[in-house]
Amino acid sequence: MNLIKVTATAKVEHMKPAHKAFIVKHGEGSNLDRAARDAIHNILVDPRFKGLRTKNILPMQITLQVYREYGDE
Repeated sequence: MNLIKVTATAKVEHMKPAHKAFIVKHGEGSNLDRAARDAIHNILVDPRFKGLRTKNILPMQITLQVYREYGDE
C-alpha cells in the first residue's frame, strides 16, 4: 500500500512572539485528501491555539508539501 505523507507549514500573522508564528505538522493517509486533512487537523489542534479566539488565529497561510512513499511490491 502506498502511503502519502504531507507536511503542512502554517504561518499565523497575529501570533506573538514572531518566532512562534510558524507551525509545522505532519499527516499521512492512503490518498491526498486524507493526508492533507490529517496534517491540517494536527495544526488546528496544536496546544498553542488553546484558549485563543478565531480572530487571533486567522488569517493563516498553510503550505502543503506532498511526499509519496513507494513500498516494495
